[in-house]
Amino acid sequence: MGDTQTGRRRITALRGGGAVLASVALLTGCAAAEAEAPVPTVTVTATAEPLDRTAGEQDLSASYACGRYTSLFSLEWTMRWFRDSGEVSEESYRSFLERQAFQLSTVRSDDPAITASVTAIRDHLRQAETAAGRWTYDPVADDWSALVTELSGDCADAGSEIASWAEPEMGG
Repeated sequence: MGDTQTGRRRITALRGGGAVLASVALLTGCAAAEAEAPVPTVTVTATAEPLDRTAGEQDLSASYACGRYTSLFSLEWTMRWFRDSGEVSEESYRSFLERQAFQLSTVRSDDPAITASVTAIRDHLRQAETAAGRWTYDPVADDWSALVTELSGDCADAGSEIASWAEPEMGG
């Protein structure tokens, strides 16, 4: 029985040693093959296009203004949904609307396609601020909806759609 066990140990050791030796040879072969493969060369040529404005100057294009409105309207819609679902208090929502009204009033554009709508929104917000003594607006009021509808049409005509995005549980 001693010979049989010794024989098994030798065979097991030989098999194990052979497997290790084969693995090392295989890995060494792969490493050598990888080292020999040529490294691809990529050449990128970029041409800088000058901006139509100087650094620090606000972008007054329709695409920028309509994009800002899209972002701000989406934030309001999301906050209203969270308020309606009870996750945001009425006080927090009103506080948000004050900051939101100010942000909306800062959007500018020199694109004639949307200038009238942008000015109408800014004037509406400033009049509401003067009347209330603080920045405010009612995003579901008919007069506000009419302004947003007009702006949306003008932005679409200028090639920059006003869009909103919502999670499925928000009705999206």
